Amino acid sequence: MLMITQDQIKFMREKELNAIFGKTRKLFKHILEAQESKEMEELVFDAEPVNQIKEIVGNDKEDSDTIENDIQRLESLRNVHEDSAEIFNKIKALQQSQANMISGLKEDKDSLQYVKDSLQENVSIIKENMENIKARISKLKS
Repeated sequence: MLMITQDQIKFMREKELNAIFGKTRKLFKHILEAQESKEMEELVFDAEPVNQIKEIVGNDKEDSDTIENDIQRLESLRNVHEDSAEIFNKIKALQQSQANMISGLKEDKDSLQYVKDSLQENVSIIKENMENIKARISKLKS
């Protein structure tokens, strides 16, 4: 996997710019020497250094654009990954909270069932007691 930082891109650009600067300096030096020696009429312009400079600059621009686009994509992917990790953590927290609520509700259901059973038992006891009281009252009346 190719990983290039912005510092490395700057270094690559500086390196290529230094190469261009060196070639340009040689070209100017050659022109100055030709002017000083009065050989200007005989001077044949060599387009090769200029073509090389164009190649370097052209490729650098395409490569740097591609690298910058790749870096932007990677940064956006990192942001998406961080957001998805945050969402995942929130979902896990919600699931844990839901599990706690379900557990609490089950405990409440069990407690309410106990209260219901106890209340039914108490109602049965109250009915028996009322029947006993009514029977005693009828015996006392007769």
